Amino acid sequence: MADVLIRNVDDDDLHAIDTIAARQGMSRNEFLRRETHQMVRRHDGESITVADLRVSLSLTSDVLNEDIMRGAWE
Repeated sequence: MADVLIRNVDDDDLHAIDTIAARQGMSRNEFLRRETHQMVRRHDGESITVADLRVSLSLTSDVLNEDIMRGAWE
């Protein structure tokens, strides 16, 4: 595995990272390694397709229907 050096990290951000890591019982290094891994998985292949838009449209097609929306709040 490679090492990564990140320069010019804000002191407040670094303190927050250390605080979060400590709350989770981890070192800064382990916390950042896990966060980096999750970040990569979230962004891996992240693109919206036409199929995604069609699904979204089908799920929200009645959002502008006043009768349906009124009923949603009753």
